[in-house]
Amino acid sequence: MRSLLNFIPFYSLIKFSYLIFKGEIAIRKAHKLLVVFLFIILIEPFRYFEHLYFYIKQKKISVRTPIFIIGHWRSGTTFLQHALLSHSNLKGLSIYNAVFPLTFITTNWLKKPLNKFSSLLSLENKFQRKPLVWEDYEEDDLALLMMLSKHSYYWKKIFGINYDFNSFDYKQWRYDYMYLLKKLSHQDPSKTLLLKSPPNTMRIKHILSVFPNAKFIYIKRDKDDVYQSMQFLWEVNQKHYSFMSMSQKEVSKEIEETYQLFEEGYNHHKKMIPQANLQEVSFEKLIKTTQVEIQEMWNNLGLKVDERERENLIKFLNATN
Repeated sequence: MRSLLNFIPFYSLIKFSYLIFKGEIAIRKAHKLLVVFLFIILIEPFRYFEHLYFYIKQKKISVRTPIFIIGHWRSGTTFLQHALLSHSNLKGLSIYNAVFPLTFITTNWLKKPLNKFSSLLSLENKFQRKPLVWEDYEEDDLALLMMLSKHSYYWKKIFGINYDFNSFDYKQWRYDYMYLLKKLSHQDPSKTLLLKSPPNTMRIKHILSVFPNAKFIYIKRDKDDVYQSMQFLWEVNQKHYSFMSMSQKEVSKEIEETYQLFEEGYNHHKKMIPQANLQEVSFEKLIKTTQVEIQEMWNNLGLKVDERERENLIKFLNATN
């Protein structure tokens, strides 16, 4: 039924209008809605064509059991993601995939001109404080957001829509999530997906319902460092992306409550993961002995570690220094 609804022209506008109705919008930020509506209208022909193309094809696509990086925001999840993805047998979700999740198969040709355009205008990946490169890796919750799926945690950060991990519509989340993963698998069927999204820390039970043998890597960082970095994340979010206006006091409260929620949630749900399928690492240890830690993780994931993969890792580390 949900697949058939996507055949309705401009169905994305209907979904976004519903989210606006549920959300909180500051008057001084209302003009951003025009940008979103324009974006939805411009990509609609591509969205419709791709859904038509993928509707039948998706039924024949199987998804290899993915690997999930979990942990709180600003704990080093992005660095860990990029380092692990230097292995040639792994595939990640790129920024392009995340921003254009409904069209990335049929519009893959857009990446090159977008990279040139971004370079020309010196566009920045504001959360990572680096130049915007569309092949860099992103979080799957951003892709769900751009799919206008109500199951993205980031609607809470954009519109203030409450997201309760305990009252979870599993079937709808599974449909949206598997639709995304099947499209990624369609691009590189021989590779294993490595996915990173902090909200998945609270979805361990649901992920295991879909992938009983899923492997998880949990990263933890000093609490004070996380808090300080989260202040920066919220500052960027408030300035550039959110439709809400929050005071510093409200932001600090949100950071504190979310950190506590994720800590308790992880400690409760990690017991569901078979011991052999869970690896834990501290950010501080990862930074100090990156090569050793990453190669050990690859080995534990059953990935071949040869000279080629070691060279790929060294190349990545040299580029980040």
